Amino acid sequence: MNELEEITTRYLLGELSEQEQDSLEERYFHDPKLFNAVLQVESELVDAYARGQLSTDMRERFEKSYLNHPARRKRVNFARALTTRIDQRE
Repeated sequence: MNELEEITTRYLLGELSEQEQDSLEERYFHDPKLFNAVLQVESELVDAYARGQLSTDMRERFEKSYLNHPARRKRVNFARALTTRIDQRE
C-alpha cells in the first residue's frame, strides 16, 4: 500500500487527527485527481470488506468506524449484494 492509500484508508476509518483530516479534505476538494484517488481507495476498501478479504485487524477497524454512518452501511450492503450476484455468475 502506498502512502496515499495508507493516508486515505486512515481517513476513511476516522484515524487521522483533525489537522490531517482537514489538510486532506482541503487538498482533495481542489484536486480532481486526488479526489478520484480517494474514491478509488474507498471503493477498493468496501469491495474487499464485502468479499471478506480484509485482515482481521482491518475488518475490525472498518466495522468500528466506517460502518457507523448509515449511508456507508447502505453502500456496503449494496456492495455485498452486488459481489454475491457477480460471484454466482462466475
